Amino acid sequence: MSVSFYIKNKKKIFGYEKVITVREAIDLFREYKLSIYNNDLDADDFNAEKFYNTSIENWQENYNCILFGVEGKSARGFEFSYNTKKNSYVIREFTPATENDWFIVLNYMKALTEKLGSKITSDERKEFTSENIKNFDYKKNIKSGIKAISDILNKENEKDVNADYIYGIKRPVAFNKEIIERIVKSNDEIKEFSKFCEDIQYINAYTANQFFVDDKELNEKWGYYVLTENLKTILPYKPHVEIFSMNYIKNEEVAFWKIFFCAYKIDEKGEEGIEKIGELIYDDFIKRLPTDKYQFIDASYIIVEPLNREEILKLLK
Repeated sequence: MSVSFYIKNKKKIFGYEKVITVREAIDLFREYKLSIYNNDLDADDFNAEKFYNTSIENWQENYNCILFGVEGKSARGFEFSYNTKKNSYVIREFTPATENDWFIVLNYMKALTEKLGSKITSDERKEFTSENIKNFDYKKNIKSGIKAISDILNKENEKDVNADYIYGIKRPVAFNKEIIERIVKSNDEIKEFSKFCEDIQYINAYTANQFFVDDKELNEKWGYYVLTENLKTILPYKPHVEIFSMNYIKNEEVAFWKIFFCAYKIDEKGEEGIEKIGELIYDDFIKRLPTDKYQFIDASYIIVEPLNREEILKLLK
């Protein structure tokens, strides 16, 4: 679920102004420093000059949008793109998002519309200006999103639904009935929801990525995670295909899950590498993992305390 806002590009005598670049989109917002969360800016082949000087219109030929946020404040961020048919910038905020998410996106729209001298039109066809966009009833939007999660988890005909997920700038957030009821019954459900989502995004731990193998010998597909020695790591308690992987694999296609234990090593030339310590079926790993070595951060994910070599070998035995 989401809500979108359209801001018309500035008109010229013939056509419209040139679409702004990624750098211009970032620099436009002086109140906070914007960060990008759906592009690997640390990749070895990343061309910073080319990236930041690319127009929003051209950049989205490979990506649907830019996911902007403010480090330390955003939980879900907001999507920014350009609609060539409408000659408009499009800002999409997720439902539900946090109070900080809305504070940031409303202020960004204010800055953008002041630059363009245009009005803001929501997907409900309501119009706003730079002066009154802050009056948008975002609290109603957040509450409707929280209610939607609650409704999904409480459907009588869906007893197998144990968790519902939203996706943040850094990692997913999973809700179950107990968590959502605690939020709804709190003194301020919006603040409680916001704090819960933000706390999960900014946990000081590595979030493990999921990988998949199309095993031709076994004629089946399986998934795996990697746990590195002495590294505090966030892992799923029970793995499932996350939204980032759903475009090429489905849950029912995954025959089983594994976890690989690794360690960093430096060879005689001083080059860094990875050493494999061992592997386990994921369910066996969870069963053997001492309860004092992990804790739940939400309905589905756990934070695993750093495991040394001895502790890993003990699990493998």
